[in-house]
Amino acid sequence: MSWDIWVESPPCEHCGRPASAGELRNYTHNCNEMLRRSLAAVGRLDELGDRQLYALDGLPCARAAEMLAPALEWWSRSREALMRLNPENGWGDEASAFAFWRWVLNQCRSNPLATLMVRVSG
Repeated sequence: MSWDIWVESPPCEHCGRPASAGELRNYTHNCNEMLRRSLAAVGRLDELGDRQLYALDGLPCARAAEMLAPALEWWSRSREALMRLNPENGWGDEASAFAFWRWVLNQCRSNPLATLMVRVSG
């Protein structure tokens, strides 16, 4: 399984339709534990509740960036430890997972009024 993630801008003032504010990217679930640990290390995982990473779906990008920024800062200092979580099947790794979540953070920072959209794909 994997994530499909993109940001969606607020509806158009004139026609009411949402417009995609950024590209869609996909990443494997095999590396979810790396982000979970990073969010937990900075005290942000509990804010997501029982749905944990799935609760990122629908967050305003400004809020998502507030959560992701300190977690990714911690991750950047803990990369060696997180490499131990690289999946045995080779689908994903710490370096590409870090790059993916940095991309998500950058999308949110670039589009603070947008909404973070997260979908599970087969």
